[in-house]
Amino acid sequence: MNELITPPTIVAVGYNRPHDLKRLLHSLGRSIYPNKTRLVISLDQNDNKDTLAVAETFQWRHGDKEILFSETRLGCKNHIRRCGDLAETFENVIILEDDIFVSPQFYVYALDALKFYRHDENISGISLYSHGFNETALLPFTPIQDRTDVFFLQIPSSWGELWTQKHWKDFQTWQQQDKTAQKKRDAFLPVNVRAWNENSTWEVDFIRYMIDQNKYFVYPRVSYTTNFGTVGTHFPENIKLHQRPLQYDTKEFHFIRFEESNAVYDANCEILPECLNRLTPLLQQYDYEVDLYGVKSMEACRKDFLLTSKQTRSPILSFGKEMKPHETNLVEGIEGRDIFLSHKNDIIEADATPHFTQKTFFYYYEMMTQHYLILQKDYMDRLDLADHFRAIEILKFFFRTVKIRILDILKKK
Repeated sequence: MNELITPPTIVAVGYNRPHDLKRLLHSLGRSIYPNKTRLVISLDQNDNKDTLAVAETFQWRHGDKEILFSETRLGCKNHIRRCGDLAETFENVIILEDDIFVSPQFYVYALDALKFYRHDENISGISLYSHGFNETALLPFTPIQDRTDVFFLQIPSSWGELWTQKHWKDFQTWQQQDKTAQKKRDAFLPVNVRAWNENSTWEVDFIRYMIDQNKYFVYPRVSYTTNFGTVGTHFPENIKLHQRPLQYDTKEFHFIRFEESNAVYDANCEILPECLNRLTPLLQQYDYEVDLYGVKSMEACRKDFLLTSKQTRSPILSFGKEMKPHETNLVEGIEGRDIFLSHKNDIIEADATPHFTQKTFFYYYEMMTQHYLILQKDYMDRLDLADHFRAIEILKFFFRTVKIRILDILKKK
């Protein structure tokens, strides 16, 4: 006998961006819903009357519509938490901030994923967004393929997430524990997350919770939401870094049990050793930590051995970085000196700062020399530096500026 599932309530989250809210509601209005579906539009206190007008005039033809307006300023963190609290009332909630745009198939996917994972104790939420950028390494992220539609990541989704009543209650119960004890585990947080403002973002506490309780979000390989990166609490300027291709086709979903998946990643977007060991016997005799991006802090490495792109004095094994995603080079035993298995005491580069080189950009961004030269010329033309720097200095300056710019944007999140 099939268990009845309470259809998730959609919670559209807005503040003072009427254009963004209108765009989100438009995408929701033309999506597919198998059953009557409740829409809650939750607005934080603001002086922009147009935002409330957008919410009030929007015609929702798929079920009940409710508007919640806070009389006091909540801020992003407390607003999302108030929306999470709605899981207590509605049992299952889908949270969508106003800079999100959804695929017409998003609700169908959410409902099927909920049916499959609702009782899985390893899962702390279901993402509608497909994670494609490692914010710690500031580089693209691609999970290894396993013929399913999902992968697992120890980072909460903030660009389209589904929480069940139990997901949210478990998090709240953990929150009531001793805060000092929780923060003692901050060594295991990604280095960029430690720099986030805890007063304005809910994700820091949730990542702590996921690491401490060994929980994961389940993510789709093709995205059912995308993010416009509009100027606001999270972004100081409009960026396209988190735009993802949307899944528009109707399809039969192929899910996999958490314990059977080989595509499970930690909070640094690094594949778990047990997954890698199922894919190749080369590393099975070692007790190691994975650091292929080279930005995991040494204090977060609890194992004696490290599989890393950091330089080492005495590599035990070495691999190239030719195939994609980068784990594939280990699975196939590709020769080279880009990835090393080493005792962690032999690591030379102990810091967790992203290291950008021409080789790194060419590998992760599929750049050609022509692209590189065009960027170089454009940069020189705009800043008129050609007469003041030699070519090599210009290249160093260019990549250093790119790094600082991205770091600055993400820190302001």
